[in-house]
Amino acid sequence: MGTFQLSSMIILDHLNQCYKKVISINTMPTGILKTLIRKGRIEKISPFEQYSPCCSQIQCPLIILDPNNPSEYLCENNICDLFSFLTTNGYTIETQLTEMMKHKNKDLICFISGP
Repeated sequence: MGTFQLSSMIILDHLNQCYKKVISINTMPTGILKTLIRKGRIEKISPFEQYSPCCSQIQCPLIILDPNNPSEYLCENNICDLFSFLTTNGYTIETQLTEMMKHKNKDLICFISGP
């Protein structure tokens, strides 16, 4: 059983030529959730954005796919579909840990634990 961090992030959808706010996970999960994970690629959203050598930024994040349409990334506004999938498949949303860490990371959605 592991604990995983879900966060929101913005990515460029080259196919539709738009930016999407999607959900990432900090490490490859265990259990059935693993089937909904794909490596993404981060591109600068602005030419003024700079990467810092002091705090590394993940260049290939693990992004969660839509449980109802696994060929698409899950947009943050459809997070209820993910929560339904997680609870149905034995994962727990760790509300106490999430509340403790929320003030340190503005992109944090929640922590989950699971099989």
